[in-house]
Amino acid sequence: MILHNVCDDLMKSLIQIDTKGLSKPATKLIESVSKGIGKLFEPTAIRRKAKAKADAALILAQGEAERREFLIRAADRMAFIESRRQEVIESIIGQATQLLPVAVSEEPVSEDWMVQFFECAKDVGDQEMQALWAKILAGEVTSPGKYSRRTLEVLKTLDRQDAVTFTHYCSVSFRNADNWHFTFQTQSTQDCLGQLSQYDIENHLISLGMLAAEATWYGLSKLSGWVIHYLDKSWKISSPAKPMPCSPENDIPEKMMLVRFFTAVGEELATVASPSLVPGFVEKQAEELKGLEVHLEEVVEKP
Repeated sequence: MILHNVCDDLMKSLIQIDTKGLSKPATKLIESVSKGIGKLFEPTAIRRKAKAKADAALILAQGEAERREFLIRAADRMAFIESRRQEVIESIIGQATQLLPVAVSEEPVSEDWMVQFFECAKDVGDQEMQALWAKILAGEVTSPGKYSRRTLEVLKTLDRQDAVTFTHYCSVSFRNADNWHFTFQTQSTQDCLGQLSQYDIENHLISLGMLAAEATWYGLSKLSGWVIHYLDKSWKISSPAKPMPCSPENDIPEKMMLVRFFTAVGEELATVASPSLVPGFVEKQAEELKGLEVHLEEVVEKP
């Protein structure tokens, strides 16, 4: 009888939703979410605890009479865990709904991606971390393939402090013409990072797989002409021309600059970070680079 009631409850929970009144982005979000949770998602969540109650009932139905109290405790634990996970999932979906643009890609979101998304996000109770997951979900629905499954696995390992640390690092990074983030490995960069955190941010983020383990050396002639971006402003790099091969100066080694790039995972996560202006950072950076004969000239866009 218990099993019959459980099955009946589960059948009732598979509610068909009328999506006619929803926008196309919201409809796509619901359809994508359904791939990850195995049923058509009900935004109002009137059956939030159906699965948890079903699991509890199954445990009781299969248990032995003498272990009833033990099984009840186990059932309560499972009900609590599943209810909490459902609340987390619905919170993330609700926030993602608010972040959807007016139009999204017609390409469907991968079912494998959606299943992994909810598997990674289901235990994230921190509100600020939920907001990051919501941005990831909205971004993937908007443009499928934007976030890799590897990025989901890395984000799963991060706590709130890790996210804050990464945001700090983004606040002292530039973007090149391809919108790829990097930092100049200079003392001014390290000084600004020291103002933001008391421990070694860079090595910590390298260990998390968000920054390249090895920095890259660039000759000044290669850097010359780069247009780089910091938040909403842009600068052009200029440096002395490299001596010609036939020049008497060709034996003089070219000055080099050390640059560290974000990894592919770090780059994807940078799109959901919210870096803030570090007062005086660019000025300090420009002053230090000037000593290496590298000049930053602000690019002012014409109205």
